[in-house]
Amino acid sequence: MEDLQKHYGDSAEKAKTQMKEMTRKANLLVAFRVLVFGGIICGIYVFWGNIVLETVSLVILGLSFGYLIKIHSKFNAKKKYWEAVYEFYGNEIKAQNSDFSFASNGLEYKKPYHEYANDVDLFGNLSFFHRLNRTSTKGGEENL
Repeated sequence: MEDLQKHYGDSAEKAKTQMKEMTRKANLLVAFRVLVFGGIICGIYVFWGNIVLETVSLVILGLSFGYLIKIHSKFNAKKKYWEAVYEFYGNEIKAQNSDFSFASNGLEYKKPYHEYANDVDLFGNLSFFHRLNRTSTKGGEENL
């Protein structure tokens, strides 16, 4: 049990580190995008009247700006992934400590006059469903 909690803790820290790294890189890309956008404005101003240089600078800087947006969205997707991993391990640490507050207890699935559901504690706080539930979507919860 202790080894499992240590594993979950170490994995959560790794995910937190990765989240911070993705945030740092995404913020750096935002700064680069601002610089490239400023370069587009400067290019228009400096090359005004010379259609060839103006077009070339707009195309190069515009493609650079679009590429930076594409990379930025990839870093944001990776950040969301690591946030989900961090949340997962945090929830597992809570579950190891009998804290299931992160999960639905399934009371909406409880049938009041079912023959044995109340006897075996299937739904409700700290029920079988509450302890087993790790779903993140309504469809997954309904399947469980």
